[in-house]
Amino acid sequence: MKKLRMFLVGLFVVALILSAFCSCVHGRECKKGESTADLIERVKYGVVEVEAEAVNGGAKTYGSGFVVSAEDGRYFIVTNYHVAAPDKNAAGTNNIVRVRFFDEDDFVETTLRGYNEEFDVAVLIVSHVPQRVHVFTFGDAPALGQDVVSLGYVGGRLSPYDGIVSVKDKWIKTGLDWHYVFETTATAPQGTSGGPCIDKNGNVTGLNRYNYSVDGLLAGISYKVHSPVVATIYQRIIISEKTVSNPALGFMVGKDCLTVFDVNGGFDIYLAPSGTLKIRNSDNPAFHDDDTFFIEGKETDFCALVATLIRAGT
Repeated sequence: MKKLRMFLVGLFVVALILSAFCSCVHGRECKKGESTADLIERVKYGVVEVEAEAVNGGAKTYGSGFVVSAEDGRYFIVTNYHVAAPDKNAAGTNNIVRVRFFDEDDFVETTLRGYNEEFDVAVLIVSHVPQRVHVFTFGDAPALGQDVVSLGYVGGRLSPYDGIVSVKDKWIKTGLDWHYVFETTATAPQGTSGGPCIDKNGNVTGLNRYNYSVDGLLAGISYKVHSPVVATIYQRIIISEKTVSNPALGFMVGKDCLTVFDVNGGFDIYLAPSGTLKIRNSDNPAFHDDDTFFIEGKETDFCALVATLIRAGT
C-alpha cells in the first residue's frame, strides 16, 4: 500500500512538471507568470487603427500604428509610410490621416510629422487625449528563435498573432527595390501593417511591414522592420526641421552579395551570402572581410550598423 501511494505521488509530480512545460511552450507563459493574454491586455491601449485617404477623393488605405511617445498632450505614433500616404505625391499635404485608439468609437485627425519611404516608416502626431493609453518602448533587435507577437487591426478589431523570429536579416525584393527586414512566423494580415511586433516583455522588436504570399494566399510568414532601424528613423524625424527625413542610403542585391551604399559616395558595404561584411570607404579603399563591424570600439551586428548609417546620413 505504501509503495502504491509513493507511486501515485510520483505520477502526480510528473504530471505537474509536464503541465508546466506544456504551458510554457504552447501558452508562452514563461515570463514571471504573464501569459500572452496578460501581455496583450497590458499593451492594447497603445495600438491604434489608422485610415488615410487622398484629399482628391482617390485612394484609401487602412492599417495600424502604435504610440511611442507622449509630450504636452500630444501623442507620437509610428506606422507604415504606405499606410499613411495613399497619395505618394506630396504625401504630407495630399492625404488626410486619422487614427482610432483602442476601445474608442471615433477616429481623430492627425498630422503627418515625417516619413521614410525606403524603410516604410511614418510618424504621426495627434493631440487627442484618450481615456487610457499605453506608450511602447523600442527594444533590441530580435534574436533568432525569439518569441514575438504581431498586433494590429483586422476588420476594425485588435488582433494578435504570435510566432518566432525565423530569419534575423533578410533582403526582400518588391518591384525593382530591395528592402532590409527580418522574418517571423507571427503573421500580419491585411490591416495590421504599421502595427508593432513585440517581445514577451512588451517592447517593440519590429514594425509590421507585409506578409509573404504565394498566388495571393498567405504563407504563414511576415516581414518586419528592425526596431533599432525604426527607432533611429523616428528620432531623425522628430529632431529634423524638415517634414520628410530620408537617410542617404541605398540597397542593391547582386548575384553574390548585398550592397549598402551611401548615395553621396562616402562608402560601400558588401554583405556576402555567408554573412561576411566587406567594407570600403574613402579613407580605406581596400576591401576587408570581417564577421562583425566595429563602431566606436564596440562590436555590433548588421542591424546596428544600418541604424548607425541612417543616423549619420543626410
